[in-house]
Amino acid sequence: MEANSSENSSLSLILNTTGSGNIVNSASTQPRPIGYYGEIRELLWKIVPPILILCGTTGNTLTIIVTMRMKKLSSTAVYLLILAVSDTTILLCGPLRNWISFAWGKDIRRLSDAACKVQLYLTYASLHFSSWLLVAVTMERTISVVFPHKVKVNCTRRNACLIILALFVFTFGVDAVVPATQSLKGYGGKSCAPTTEAYLNFRDDVWQWIDFCMAFAFPFIFLVIGNTVMIVKLYKSRLKRKQMSGNSRQKDANIGRKESAVYVLMVALCIIFLLTMTPVTVYQIYAPYRRIEILALYKIDKDAGWTDYQFFILQHTIVNLVAYTNAAFNFVLYVFTGTKFRTELIRLFRSSRAQRVFDASGNRLIKKTSEEMKTKTTGISSTSQSKESRY
Repeated sequence: MEANSSENSSLSLILNTTGSGNIVNSASTQPRPIGYYGEIRELLWKIVPPILILCGTTGNTLTIIVTMRMKKLSSTAVYLLILAVSDTTILLCGPLRNWISFAWGKDIRRLSDAACKVQLYLTYASLHFSSWLLVAVTMERTISVVFPHKVKVNCTRRNACLIILALFVFTFGVDAVVPATQSLKGYGGKSCAPTTEAYLNFRDDVWQWIDFCMAFAFPFIFLVIGNTVMIVKLYKSRLKRKQMSGNSRQKDANIGRKESAVYVLMVALCIIFLLTMTPVTVYQIYAPYRRIEILALYKIDKDAGWTDYQFFILQHTIVNLVAYTNAAFNFVLYVFTGTKFRTELIRLFRSSRAQRVFDASGNRLIKKTSEEMKTKTTGISSTSQSKESRY
């Protein structure tokens, strides 16, 4: 998402725009005002990222703590644990960078060549890794629905760890092309961009489609198939339970209720993913053609072209912020749909509160004991002194 920033586009260079979105007139060194759309864009980058970062890192940290506290860590919990780590990386690479840039005028990506490569690499890799982790956990739940008698054999923590490792090697391996082809001093005077014209054409013509397939297209296909199977299975299971009677019906209902909570969580995660990632994906496909249109308009009417350009990069800001919410609010879904997760979270807070009460009581007890000892010591000393005075 972030790598295709409008500030680094060819349109920005042709329009002679600055990093903040201002335009420099050829006859003057004074930047052109960013206008209404530009002001909204700057305001969004200053206000929304801190909220996403605070909520997201707090929620993901609690997810990690709660998951690690569970007595028996299931394969699904392993996936969600690593997903929380990956989502936190997304928040610290994307929204944080833009917030610092717009709030203090310091772009982390442009501090050094190493910072450029690492920031771009982690941004792409964490986005792709999170998408495929969601695919993995969804397909695991789908397999458990289709082959319920093989769950204990197929859906194990060992298999989950092996799949996570394979996904990590795959995504981070494919994305290694990003730092290999880009540098702080890019081709044509661009900052943190491809180093040669060939690499630039590769990024614009080939890599953007690889990114599209890895971040959205292929995960979208797997998620739709997996969730469709799970929804159909849940519906059939509910009909089956209605036809049962007596103890068998009650027992099956209790088991079905526990399984349904997991499936509802998976479906909710996938729906949020599709809702938040679709806008930015559509924008990336539409952006190259729209840039050409704006450039053509700017050559005819500079004011109209400039206004359209500011609205264009405002759209870029909005779709990116919407996409980042996918990494920030998964914790909310866990709380509302995960019964086991919610129970363990309540236990965590209760134990923390009990510990604080115990510490406070202990301190009071220690203080009281020390005061009593002091009083007794003082009394003994006084008695001794009085006896010594008598003799």
